Amino acid sequence: PWGAQLGESPVWHEGENTLYWVDILHPAVHRFDPATGRNETCETGKLVSAVIPVTGGRLLVASQDGVEWLDFASGRLTPFVNPEAGIADNRLNDAKCGPDGAIWVGSMRIDASKPTGALYRINANGASERKEGGIIVSNGLGWSPDGRTFYFVDTVPGLIHAYDCDPATGA
Repeated sequence: PWGAQLGESPVWHEGENTLYWVDILHPAVHRFDPATGRNETCETGKLVSAVIPVTGGRLLVASQDGVEWLDFASGRLTPFVNPEAGIADNRLNDAKCGPDGAIWVGSMRIDASKPTGALYRINANGASERKEGGIIVSNGLGWSPDGRTFYFVDTVPGLIHAYDCDPATGA
């Protein structure tokens, strides 16, 4: 009902009891309150592909410029880390907070024409570790209930990868 061109990355914010989601083709972050039926829009002025609620009521987003802090009220974005600084033809896509508390984010070539994407794990200090490469369109990050299996989708070839994962360390 809000006219999303490419609505993606829904994530429930426990502290607010709201659902955040993005519209990739109309650069905006949305916040839906199911109790009131109200959907608020935060225009970001740049492509944002995922929202990650973190402690203290703060929000991180995956954007065309890396992982950034978002002030939803003002739309202000503040850089946190860019694991692909210097790769001009790539952008970040899907992202989630893992059971280990780290941010996991995938990347892709802007036009999805080549497998230049990768998967990264970013710790609280902003240090990033490349976990996988050769991805066309990174998507669908998730963990099994016990955190011991990590799932990761490469959309274009239609692959769902399942990795053994240590839920405490992200290894």
